[in-house]
Amino acid sequence: MNARGALVAFRERAPVARRQPPKRRAPAAADWGPPIVVKSAEAWRYQWHEEVLKRWDLKSRSLVAVAGVLMHAYRVDRGYAEIGLAQLAERAGCSRSTASAATMLLRRKGLIEVLNEGQRKPDLSLETCRFRLTYLDRDVR
Repeated sequence: MNARGALVAFRERAPVARRQPPKRRAPAAADWGPPIVVKSAEAWRYQWHEEVLKRWDLKSRSLVAVAGVLMHAYRVDRGYAEIGLAQLAERAGCSRSTASAATMLLRRKGLIEVLNEGQRKPDLSLETCRFRLTYLDRDVR
């Protein structure tokens, strides 16, 4: 049997791959639900994290981990989470660039707001990032 004959024999034995049916389209951002009623300032960070976990578009491990770290770093008395990017990455268990990409995505989705972007200390070093937990799609600012 030559090489061509072996290929023909293999094709006859190989199962035919079937195409998967197309996935259903995910709901648009306007379908996230009614506006969120904030129960209390103390419970807001837990309520925010529960709503973030319900979103279908935030399923990667790093996004969920960064959201969890921001929830735990949130200070009720200040109204924001103050944490450096290196510390955020270390606590989330990912690289600094992955944590940065995750915060940019959370920001683009309207789930966090950076309060002191680009501000510098008197010694001209950048200040530690301050993140406010928001949910713009559901009217929480």
